[in-house]
Amino acid sequence: MIRKLLTCFYREPRENQNNSGNQQNVSCFNVRRVRSHKPDLLTTLPPELRLNIAERLPLPSLLSLRTVNSDMYHIIDSKMLSKAKERCVYEFQILQKPLPSENIESWLESEFQTTFHSHCEGKEINLGDLKIQNVDGVDERGAITAGRFDGGLFFVYVSAKFEIEFPHLSITFSRDNQNLYVGSSYNQIAGYIEQNRNDALANYVHWTLQNSKSYF
Repeated sequence: MIRKLLTCFYREPRENQNNSGNQQNVSCFNVRRVRSHKPDLLTTLPPELRLNIAERLPLPSLLSLRTVNSDMYHIIDSKMLSKAKERCVYEFQILQKPLPSENIESWLESEFQTTFHSHCEGKEINLGDLKIQNVDGVDERGAITAGRFDGGLFFVYVSAKFEIEFPHLSITFSRDNQNLYVGSSYNQIAGYIEQNRNDALANYVHWTLQNSKSYF
């Protein structure tokens, strides 16, 4: 069967063969012609519909679709890819998702106005220009909150001091212990905290912020 199919794709009909041979070759030629001109459903769609479909796809699918042809490469531009990168969910091993009813975004924005903040890349930051996009996790005591601002920046808000009193971990809440750390990733923030804090949090911050990411 495979040999017959290969014959269909690579051999043209010959006029000097008998009738049965001609019929077989013509049939093979027709099969080849249909397969080689099979329409591409994606490229037959109007451009605005292709754009609408692409905008709803997760990042891994967008990256694959971008390589299909030149039309899709130009439709899926860097702006669309940037938006797709933000459509993701972080699942922490330690931190928990806040309940929607807690309205934690409004509380955080109020807290940030009187909190000392550090940008992990040494840049100036105006919190008035930033809006919380999502809160990804909160520890059970409410001392650590991790989330993201619009525009791709990450934050970790620490509202306590951590001290080890063997065999327990002591947490002290006070206004003086409130710190907001901003960076380009949770991993970068964890590294900054590890190097710049002098309490127990520096020892286990990487463990606390371990996470997995999925796109939607």
